[in-house]
Amino acid sequence: MGINVARSAPRYSSVLVHTGSRSDDDSLTRDAVFLANAFGARLVGVSTPCVGAADLSAAEEEAVNIIVDAAGERFKAAASQVHAGVVWRKVAATPTRALLGLAWAADLLMVDLNGRSEDATRPGELTAILKKSQRAVLVRTHSGRRLALKRALILWDQSAACCRAISAALPLLSKAEYVVILPVKQSYLASATQALSDLERGLKIRDLPVQIVHERACDPAETTDDYLNGFDPDVLVMSGQSRWGSGSLGDRLRRYQTYAVVSL
Repeated sequence: MGINVARSAPRYSSVLVHTGSRSDDDSLTRDAVFLANAFGARLVGVSTPCVGAADLSAAEEEAVNIIVDAAGERFKAAASQVHAGVVWRKVAATPTRALLGLAWAADLLMVDLNGRSEDATRPGELTAILKKSQRAVLVRTHSGRRLALKRALILWDQSAACCRAISAALPLLSKAEYVVILPVKQSYLASATQALSDLERGLKIRDLPVQIVHERACDPAETTDDYLNGFDPDVLVMSGQSRWGSGSLGDRLRRYQTYAVVSL
């Protein structure tokens, strides 16, 4: 007689996002609400002053506190539909330092890269968050892109950073209808082929709809950017260290114009 073991899909129990004082920040909060409700997670928001407190007079500091408190009210209103609850904190620090200080309060950190908001994370700050938190981060690379969970693309380079990104993205991958693995173009050594086979088998055992795009099936003239533009993934999973395409990590993420789970 067989034993039935109930398997639950991987999930996030809490999500952390920085929330600013402008209406442009609300779109990131809306996506964070969508993500939290997709996994029954609690949403944690943090707001910070946009200037250093040491440079402020007493009157200016009071004005900044009013602005930050207003950001908190905007966040709570935008996040009022989170089923598992909402937590908001005001931190007298830079957004990067505040996110690092609260990183252990959540399973997943969400940041906005070079959005229209003055509170958006800059490429150097993203690198600092990745390095100092030693965790993967979900990055919105285009302010007009809404989060969806239909198509996922893994840029596979067999690195430890890529493995960490995949591990952090497993809950997102479990919601996707298509999970495509695009290996880095290289000569297929036995170890690389085995590692790719192990990844495919492991994700299929998790009942994920996985497909590998092998190098021989690609147009030799097609670049990674070409494939990304054609597939248009909702979620990209990648190492921040690999040289997928030209330019810095920030340059590449801005070109991809989607959500990306990145690790160093």
